[in-house]
Amino acid sequence: MIRGASENLDNVMLDNVLDINDLDQPIYRIFPQWALEEALRLRCITLVPPSFWEDPFEVIESRIAVQRISGGKMGPQMFPGNGLHPIFAQSWSATMDSDTLLRAYSRVVKDPRHKRNLYPGEEGVRVRSTPRKLFSALIHGLEIQEHAVPFIGKVRYLAKPQLIQHIANEVGGKGPNVFHDPVNRAKLLMMKRAGFAHEDEVRLVAVFTGPPRSQDKVLPVTLDTNRLFDEVTFDPRLEAFELKNRIRELKAWGYTGLIGESDLYESNLIQVLIPDHTV
Repeated sequence: MIRGASENLDNVMLDNVLDINDLDQPIYRIFPQWALEEALRLRCITLVPPSFWEDPFEVIESRIAVQRISGGKMGPQMFPGNGLHPIFAQSWSATMDSDTLLRAYSRVVKDPRHKRNLYPGEEGVRVRSTPRKLFSALIHGLEIQEHAVPFIGKVRYLAKPQLIQHIANEVGGKGPNVFHDPVNRAKLLMMKRAGFAHEDEVRLVAVFTGPPRSQDKVLPVTLDTNRLFDEVTFDPRLEAFELKNRIRELKAWGYTGLIGESDLYESNLIQVLIPDHTV
């Protein structure tokens, strides 16, 4: 449990913010439509265990083999990675407009006749917030938990050999129980291989140092979504009539904030003035 989180918010944030210099910078997340509806209707966001993600390095602490040298001989020692308590996270991005992220998390395929998206259930909706708002909401949302420690941090991207060497240095220098420390475990989750650098991630993390109150596979965090979300922007590939319908649905779900526009795929006419003497 976060002791005195309401009174000592600044101290908690100072200790548990990792590599973020500006807590008020805009950050973004592309929610599936169903997840955004759930967040707005239930007034919560959901953190998931990193094992839900495809990258096997997200759970690298469970795949470490330790060799201990004793009496001049080397012998295997079990690494306690699989015995760690749960960890939950949610990923955001410092990048506002990204074709790569949009196509990864939002699917728009046009019907050739009516131009309507054939897969509305797979559309993504971009939401804007700030690290300060997210982390404050997480701290207060975790007050009902006995063993949860909150973090927010900027992900560092390393070449695979560098990442592996860093883990080896941590385990070799601090011992096989290094990731029982919630700070070390959160920092490990803030490192990814360079192939994912386009994500420009900021991660919201809850590390448990004991068993959670619930054995659910995910961690819902109750909060005021209208205070948390500064702006909502729909996929810019939608037609005007589709956008109108999406906005109507969004307001029906309880959203009262700003609705933005993206010019990522906007077609522009470039006007160039040529002097008379130009051939």
